[in-house]
Amino acid sequence: MEVELSPKEIQVARLLAKGLSHQEVADKIHRSKRTVESHVRSIYDKTSIKRRLGALTLWFIQSPYNIAV
Repeated sequence: MEVELSPKEIQVARLLAKGLSHQEVADKIHRSKRTVESHVRSIYDKTSIKRRLGALTLWFIQSPYNIAV
């Protein structure tokens, strides 16, 4: 399945895959927690992922976005 994520969604996905919380991601990318949650919802919609870390990590490892983090 080919999925098109925005550059910011890719950044958020990478940080979540490392285990950061939504607030930690927000602090790191200088956005609000609410904005990060919006990106997460978009990622979930685009990838059909419903469970956070395990599924997101697995998807990310197998995706074309898996480049040096």
